Amino acid sequence: MSRSFSRALFGSMVACVALLFAFSAPSARAQNGGYGTLNVTVLDESGAIVPDAQLTLLDTATGDVHKATTGPEGRFTFVALPLGVYRLTVSKGTNFQTQVYDSVVVQGGRVTDLKALLKVGAASQEVVVSGSVSPLEEATSNAIVTTIDTKQIQDLPLGGRDISQLAFLTPGYSGTPGFGTWNGLPMIAQGNTIDGVVSSTSRMKFGGNTTPGLQARVEDIQEMTVQTSQVDMSQALGGSSMQSSFVTRRGTNAYHGEAYEDFRNSWLNANSWSNNARGEARAPLILNDFGGSVGGPVLKDKLFFFGSFAMSKQPGGFIAGNQFL
Repeated sequence: MSRSFSRALFGSMVACVALLFAFSAPSARAQNGGYGTLNVTVLDESGAIVPDAQLTLLDTATGDVHKATTGPEGRFTFVALPLGVYRLTVSKGTNFQTQVYDSVVVQGGRVTDLKALLKVGAASQEVVVSGSVSPLEEATSNAIVTTIDTKQIQDLPLGGRDISQLAFLTPGYSGTPGFGTWNGLPMIAQGNTIDGVVSSTSRMKFGGNTTPGLQARVEDIQEMTVQTSQVDMSQALGGSSMQSSFVTRRGTNAYHGEAYEDFRNSWLNANSWSNNARGEARAPLILNDFGGSVGGPVLKDKLFFFGSFAMSKQPGGFIAGNQFL
């Protein structure tokens, strides 16, 4: 067997092993670095703790299942959960009814606290709680956090498609965007992450950390979380005065996508007062910002994809005498 043929065969074997791991993975978690935590406490009707209760947590978007058992204190904490909506089933032997929470919201960088109350009855009896459980009040975290999801982002008026500027609208900031303070501390003490990866352009340098180095665009981001006080030390730059965490979208068991185009020109723009005073024509404007995104399953409950494309075309010009070039 020639040496070149051996190398080719070895390379083919490595590629096959890599594909095997990719398609046998239980979920595509590597594409999503923004995780949340679910803290479950199981109690009976009298308020006493229920140890050894069975917990089944289902990701309604991807079909991923997590199973656990509460400890001696009747608690269990699910960590490193991709953000989304989950269905939690709680059961305990044959003497308690099965409790189901069909809308448990997990947000990036936040803790969702849930107290499950089991009622005495047959295990075959199932009680479904249809109300949403979300981290509005975090009993196990001191961080002061504001989370903006995709729907809120799309409903808000936004100049351009960079959502990082929305951080200046959250409590704790005073001043104008780019010129202010976070709870009295300078903006250069701000931290930014995208999918858990530090995206600040520098650390404690003039104007270096005010926005992420990588633009957080609307079509790519699923959720934005801003911590403005008692910042969680585990969230990247733990010594920051505030922390902006952006989480990108992920593929699910349903195909979803969008297309957009923002086209503007100078036909409906009025001339400025200064240009009119100097007898100059209005500045030309031609802006075409377009793109889209799509995501879905490759293998149901196993492998998912998400991708986006964006392009912005804006011809420019400058004044030479009284003519635009």
